[in-house]
Amino acid sequence: MGKRERKREIIQKYLPNCSTWSVYTYGNIPKSRIDGACKSYAGSVDYNEVLGLIDETVFGSGKKGFLFTVDGFYTDGNNKFLRYSDGISYKSLGAGYNLTAMNEMLDKLYQIESEPSGWDIAGALLGGAFDFLQAWSDNSDTSENMDTAKDGFIESEVIEPDEIVDESNFIDVENDDDWNNKTRWDLIITYLKSRSTMLQFSLLQTDWLQDSSEMIDILHSLQNEDLSIEESCDEIIKSADEEKGIIKAESAYSFEKNSRRFQNKLKYYISELNMCDEDEKKDILEDCKTEISGYQKILEREISQLKQIRSVME
Repeated sequence: MGKRERKREIIQKYLPNCSTWSVYTYGNIPKSRIDGACKSYAGSVDYNEVLGLIDETVFGSGKKGFLFTVDGFYTDGNNKFLRYSDGISYKSLGAGYNLTAMNEMLDKLYQIESEPSGWDIAGALLGGAFDFLQAWSDNSDTSENMDTAKDGFIESEVIEPDEIVDESNFIDVENDDDWNNKTRWDLIITYLKSRSTMLQFSLLQTDWLQDSSEMIDILHSLQNEDLSIEESCDEIIKSADEEKGIIKAESAYSFEKNSRRFQNKLKYYISELNMCDEDEKKDILEDCKTEISGYQKILEREISQLKQIRSVME
């Protein structure tokens, strides 16, 4: 689930508790209320970008209240667009508002907005992934080089503001011109290779049972809520098949679905390891290793397919 969908769910869950005024969430917002808000305080806003609206007017004109979009919100009490990424919270609100619920919702939205996306992670990995992969492959059987590789990867995860990758720089499967951009393909493949190497590193850890807290940290590092790259891979491979006249069932393009299943499994194992006693850890960790091994095979298969498509461009 991408950031947009997660924000929509947060607003659908929390906004009704934020006010006793008329509250509307995505899919159930009268267009007339949005039009009223736009004319009064929000300016020009695309209807499909509106995730929630609070209408403080008695007769339903929508000219007073809050209008929440994908990236931030407008309110009649402020003449500018307020971004979730700014971490806004209120010290007080007018009558008819639940201050605690509003600030809790805004905090949830800030947390989602401040997370690096899959594309951001890919951009950050590009600089350090090759060094990490090389350090790992040169001498992966020695603990010294394992530490070197691990350190190299951790350094590569640091994302500076000027390194954030604009999603527009990647492959747009609906734009034929983008199909010949080898750099974008290489970036996606490098990202997937780096994910695979992380899995390989976790499987070769010999002290899982000796230090399960470290293993929990490793499992946390494997988590990735934003699966936009994985979703794009399905579209790329599907488009390539269609171009060659190969027709497959939709279930054949399930990388994003399998990735989401793996992420849900990671959450389950982390939760279990945090709560179980020492006697139960061994079985849970063995199940976890089996799951990681299975997903790594899925990753390698995906990389292989992308490489085959990429080779046509040589």
